[in-house]
Amino acid sequence: MTTTSKQRTLIYEDEAKKKVMLKDVSEMMPILKKVQSTYNDLGIGSLNNDIFHEILNTGTSKIRERFNKKTEEEVKKAGFTSESIIQNLLMGTDEVFEKFNTQVKKLKSFSATRYGMDNTPRLPKEYIYCYHFGGFGVKDEEEEKILEHFCRTYLQGPEEHELYQEIQEFLMAAKKIKNHLKKIGYKYDGNIQSILNHFTTFKDGEVEIKPSSIRWAVSGQKEQIAARNRDREHWKKVNDELRPPHFSQL
Repeated sequence: MTTTSKQRTLIYEDEAKKKVMLKDVSEMMPILKKVQSTYNDLGIGSLNNDIFHEILNTGTSKIRERFNKKTEEEVKKAGFTSESIIQNLLMGTDEVFEKFNTQVKKLKSFSATRYGMDNTPRLPKEYIYCYHFGGFGVKDEEEEKILEHFCRTYLQGPEEHELYQEIQEFLMAAKKIKNHLKKIGYKYDGNIQSILNHFTTFKDGEVEIKPSSIRWAVSGQKEQIAARNRDREHWKKVNDELRPPHFSQL
């Protein structure tokens, strides 16, 4: 996949990396649900996306202020006027708020497992959306941002484009050589490194063709295989002649 725009060319998009990152939401879902339920227990409304991202960006201090204010209003509505009684009652609500605060801390410190995928980033929590009906997920526009920021490789500038083109030409030439080797029946493991190892050598810091490699590829290998087969047939015949006859042949 290649897309070119203003000297910037997309040459690779790692869809598998995106899928792994999106799975992080499922792994952290139990904590997300506890954040939601403990927030709703505060009695200051239902958790929504704006509040969720406020929690991620600035913490819980403002939520604590809103919670204390609402609790104080309810205490006064109940008819309590003594400041000391009001403060004691407010202190009694600390446990409710700390349950919420503890889940927020767990969410912020959460790090998804990466077995054998250390080069795959953890999904930044800023990409998670809190839906009004209570679920969590990553919206399409955020998936596009994930692809752009983490999963796409671009060529930038003329030098990168030039080098990329030269490597492409090298690979095309290697493919042509592989096809020719297949045509003449040359046997090897099929990778480019094997071709380089057999047909080239370094001399004075430069790559040169091994003079003997061409004839070997065209006819030498076949002759060696044929000779081995002749030897194998010869010794098979000798062994058959030396083997005692089977009783059925007597």
